[in-house]
Amino acid sequence: METKSVFYKKIAFVAGATKGTGLELTKLLLKNGAHVFAAGRNYSSEIKQLQSEYDGLTFEQIDFNSLTPAQIIQIPSIKNVLSKIQILAVPYGPFIQKKLEETTAEDWTSLALNDIALPGTLLSASLPSMQKNGFGRIILFGGTRTDSVRSYKTTAAYSACKTALSVLVKSAAACGGQNITCNAILPGFTSNAPENTTEVSADFLARQAFYLMSTEELNGVLLNADRGWTPA
Repeated sequence: METKSVFYKKIAFVAGATKGTGLELTKLLLKNGAHVFAAGRNYSSEIKQLQSEYDGLTFEQIDFNSLTPAQIIQIPSIKNVLSKIQILAVPYGPFIQKKLEETTAEDWTSLALNDIALPGTLLSASLPSMQKNGFGRIILFGGTRTDSVRSYKTTAAYSACKTALSVLVKSAAACGGQNITCNAILPGFTSNAPENTTEVSADFLARQAFYLMSTEELNGVLLNADRGWTPA
């Protein structure tokens, strides 16, 4: 008898599902029988193709950067899925590379809202359903080497938010409840890598995220996936 995947018929929400790691993770979840509510800015040809292949894919077109986290969770379709969710993945999160003296108030606000407040708000809204169902898998995405406090010359604002995300992951892992896990991938460059730096593929990151969600034994993991590169 074929063993069913742990994700079979589970309800998943993927924020930032239209390209890159989010798209690849959406594919993996669908292939393993999950019902996926995917959200992103563009109704891409890849999402359309997946909808033709899988009945379990629902898509909501959302520009996360144009709404606050409080507004996002009040969108009726998202409010509904969060009320019964069992899997939460948040690959979405803008990247800004600027020196501290060049970072504007708008930059700080955007990063704080999108890179820590949004995943935190989605996580908090998801936990009651996971606790009720006795099953939860949360996967978040940090920044390069943001598993500890360190200095950054050109990404201080971004990395500060992503370091705070690591605190969120550890806290959710400790407080989520039985059979509920929270882990994070801390990737290197997936595109536009500096000279002499090798990029990490979206497919690889999605497969590592999927692996971290596959068992309750892995909880509170901050997985560096950067080929050993350390940012300045």
